[in-house]
Amino acid sequence: MVNDTDHFVATMGWNLFHDRRIGAKRFQQFADRAAAVSNRLSDSSRIKDAVQDYHVRFVQEELNPSFLSSENDNNFHDASGALGAPHHSKLLIRVLNLSGMHSVFERACLDGVPEFSDYDRSTGSPRRRLARTDWLDLKLKEFLAQPTLGYQVARLDSHPILAALLKFMSANRTAFPFEPAWVSLWSDFRDHDWHSPKRWHELVGLRPPQQDAWFLLLRYPARFAGRMVRPTQLDGGWYPQHFPVPPSALVGHTMEMNHARRLSRPLPEYIHQQIDHSSKHLFALGRVSAPFSSGALVPPQRRHYGVLAQHYRDTTAWTGLVHPAFR
Repeated sequence: MVNDTDHFVATMGWNLFHDRRIGAKRFQQFADRAAAVSNRLSDSSRIKDAVQDYHVRFVQEELNPSFLSSENDNNFHDASGALGAPHHSKLLIRVLNLSGMHSVFERACLDGVPEFSDYDRSTGSPRRRLARTDWLDLKLKEFLAQPTLGYQVARLDSHPILAALLKFMSANRTAFPFEPAWVSLWSDFRDHDWHSPKRWHELVGLRPPQQDAWFLLLRYPARFAGRMVRPTQLDGGWYPQHFPVPPSALVGHTMEMNHARRLSRPLPEYIHQQIDHSSKHLFALGRVSAPFSSGALVPPQRRHYGVLAQHYRDTTAWTGLVHPAFR
């Protein structure tokens, strides 16, 4: 799997093999799922199906997700454990891709939420998906005309779509769980051109949007998050852009996705269970244009590896420089 000709499959294989944060019991749970699908899939596709199957069954759609189980206690952040927890007053930052929340909008429409009554529920062609982006443009048009409004918390707080969205998400998070929430610390995030919405997804390691997209920043004290956990590849599902951390690292780290930048230090990364977000958590809103690529780009893992190596002495011994990005 690590030597697969498919770069994504090879990267995922490497991530799973080198992710020392996945405990033995939890990895066995994943291995059992992989074995369950092996009879009906080829070797090259088995890993992807197994990762997605595990993520849906034990992480994404669970009220008691596996990252909060006792089998994962080596990744718990708390005051008494080996992994210190951020102080309860520390501010967390979460990036939501509103343009990727079509299923939430559809459920809100079907449930009769007035603010979503005119949402286009049709599916299928790329043209239809573009129409959904146009719907957000229409609903958030004042922020297109005056982008600076996206940084005025009072304007966000009073906006009907945003208020209705948070209310619906809170009311339905037990019926439609979508775990986990991925967050970083505001104190680290704010030091990296955060006033540019394009930087938001880059800083937290989200893939560049394939089309124009709206992003929302939520900021809230750590005390609202409940138990905070150091993330593993299993918690991210089929997402090769995740990068494990060396054994000596006490926190996870986001991977900078901007190919022209290299952070002097990586941002900390945590996960926690979905929570009720209030309008007080609304912090900033912005629209990002899809990037234009003129050719092959250097894999972000190469730069990220260099950043990790500067901060953790065991990085080279841990990886052995065999990551697919170095081939």
